[in-house]
Amino acid sequence: MGRVRYRCVVVTLALALAVGVGVWRWWQGPQVQGYVLERRPLVQTVVATGRVVTTSRAQVGSEITGVVLERHVFVAISVAFGIASVLSVSVVQRTREIGILRATGATRRQIMRVFLIQGALFGLLGSVMGNAVSYLLVWGFNTFGPGLFYIPVPTALVVAALLLATLTGVLAAAVPSRRAARLDPVVAIRYV
Repeated sequence: MGRVRYRCVVVTLALALAVGVGVWRWWQGPQVQGYVLERRPLVQTVVATGRVVTTSRAQVGSEITGVVLERHVFVAISVAFGIASVLSVSVVQRTREIGILRATGATRRQIMRVFLIQGALFGLLGSVMGNAVSYLLVWGFNTFGPGLFYIPVPTALVVAALLLATLTGVLAAAVPSRRAARLDPVVAIRYV
């Protein structure tokens, strides 16, 4: 019975990882062609053919967006480790309470659910606050910045960030929640 549950957990985690990689690839979008930037005068002269030598504003904005999206993997990993460490400390600090819950009839599954929900809430609330601050910074740049380019904030990107942060919180909470669920009630109640 234990091996069947272990295999179900492994298969579920593998499927979640595969879905996460697929969503990540979709979220990144197509590869953006890079340009070498060089310093030139702000005012360009028009050539006899009527072509302007500088690139358009939309291309510059898409290049910056492409560079920013590359860094999300490292941010997601650091967020996952942060949530996991906070929840690990939470398990240690609440050992006595977990023991009392287990002694009064709470199942291991219920204890795991508490910590998984807590991890999801950490990820979701952190993402909401991060999106709000980011939106304010982008709005300020678009409104009061130099006006060289406009940074769009698509709704799909905000929703994807919320979902990815929540999923990262749940996955990061998996190990601490299993640790909390495995605590022996008698030993946990004696823990000071």
